[in-house]
Amino acid sequence: ANLDQEIADRIAAVQAVQDALGDHIIGPGPAHPATKLVIFDTGNRYTGETVEDALQEIAGAGRTSETVKGNADDIQAHIDDPVAAHTASAIRVTDPGNRFAAGEVEAALQEIAGDGRTTETVKANADDIAALEDGKLDKAGGTVEGQLNLQGPVIFNAAEVENVKYDDYISMVRWLAPCSGNSANWQNAGNTWMSPGGDPAQLYLPVPGIVGAELVSVDLGFANIGGSDATVAISFQGQNIQGGIVLPTSFGSAGGIVPHGGNAVFNLLAVDPAPPHEVQPYVFGLSWWLQVEIETSDQWILFSGAKCNMRRVRLAV
Repeated sequence: ANLDQEIADRIAAVQAVQDALGDHIIGPGPAHPATKLVIFDTGNRYTGETVEDALQEIAGAGRTSETVKGNADDIQAHIDDPVAAHTASAIRVTDPGNRFAAGEVEAALQEIAGDGRTTETVKANADDIAALEDGKLDKAGGTVEGQLNLQGPVIFNAAEVENVKYDDYISMVRWLAPCSGNSANWQNAGNTWMSPGGDPAQLYLPVPGIVGAELVSVDLGFANIGGSDATVAISFQGQNIQGGIVLPTSFGSAGGIVPHGGNAVFNLLAVDPAPPHEVQPYVFGLSWWLQVEIETSDQWILFSGAKCNMRRVRLAV
């Protein structure tokens, strides 16, 4: 009888525990607080170790009524909205190639477009460049603006030379070696001429005539190996080859002192052959020849050579 009573008491005790656990689970009273519930967090997604801390992390500081589902809906609506998406000025560029001065997409796009762009495109510009490369300077009736660098000679068809026009003129230089001179009095020293001294002696230097060009001036160099300063006079002489054997026309003047033991360069400026010999470029034609007359009475003057400064002028349109 005692054993039966003990068994009955133990069964009653177990039943009481079960009833209390059931009341705890389904009853209105407080269950275990979230701070006491430990999470396993096998994905290492939380810094907290309890349900309470994890919930706080998910909510975030300052949360009121925001939900994960509500945020997801807002993000999707933002993506789907073609008007209120992120503005380009709020999107940063990483620019690993350092190709832009700007740090955000809007400014980078402005850089690519360039000031003054209207409808121009990168593709259209590339096509235009390719067409220009293919056509080179085949621009009949057009104008090439800006600086044009040509790596090599410019060759014109002989039939088209007369159509080559200059905006003003093109400068040219023709060098004359000392030995190209001619004289009955100066001494020929092989590669130069030397003045004999005594009576005035002349050295004549032919100027190459280029039809269609003009002579602006001639620079003449001299050296003085004598013991005293010397004086040199320089002028132009010209003659019409159809005029018979007559005295040539003299015009223009230059020259001066060549110091002893030194040298000097004199510029003979071109002038009009007819009086009053106004300063102007000498126009080479089909009938006249031109030379420079060098005269001195002093000895030991060496002629060092000359530089003819010419220009080819603009052709009439």
